[in-house]
Amino acid sequence: MVFLLSLLAVFILATISLIVALSVEVRKRKDALPITLPGMNLMINSTWNSLQVEHPTTITLQWKESEKAINVKLEKYLYNNPPAPNHTAGVVPKLYDYEVVEIFIANDKNQYVEVELGPHQQWLCLLLDGQRKSFNQGEFLQLSVWNRIDGNKWIGEADIPLAYLPANASRINAYEIHNEEDTRVYEAMNPTPYGKYSSPDFHRLQYFVGFDPSLIIPDKYYDEFRPYLDSRYGDLWAGHY
Repeated sequence: MVFLLSLLAVFILATISLIVALSVEVRKRKDALPITLPGMNLMINSTWNSLQVEHPTTITLQWKESEKAINVKLEKYLYNNPPAPNHTAGVVPKLYDYEVVEIFIANDKNQYVEVELGPHQQWLCLLLDGQRKSFNQGEFLQLSVWNRIDGNKWIGEADIPLAYLPANASRINAYEIHNEEDTRVYEAMNPTPYGKYSSPDFHRLQYFVGFDPSLIIPDKYYDEFRPYLDSRYGDLWAGHY
């Protein structure tokens, strides 16, 4: 009888050990799987003041684990007007004076990142603490970008490092700018009401719409109280939270 009880105890302990080992292995495999989140789809389909546009711009935002970044994919009609800046690929000051797509991501303290993308491997990133109050000029904020021109279609992609976002990001808007002949055209994802303003201003933060980080950013990287700290970029928001 004692022998049988001993065997039973050994069997129970072995079973428990096996269950624990399997649980650990399942957890490891789960952690090793690529993180898949719904992402976010944006569309710029009106002028800055709520008029319909002929060629909408589509944008998708997805998480890119390898870069700890928000991957941006865009498709839009290429006006190629004005022509490309006389500048090499990379950071271009005042890129907003050319054909450009802009993405703004903000929090409720009016801190935000402004990302400008051009069709010719050029970009500009600005960090702002307060409306139009930039505390950097973007010269050291790099992006990985890819562009392909297919006739009159611009297909673009960029990775926005999570470290560029302010803490507790909660609002977003997107814009497009180009020329049609000699007329400057401003388009918006979420525009201002028709007739309310006489001129466009993409820094009217009250017209930004809700941004849910959980659709894009894995929980383990998101902290509502601090920006994400990435050793590659340092603390870009130091002194501003």
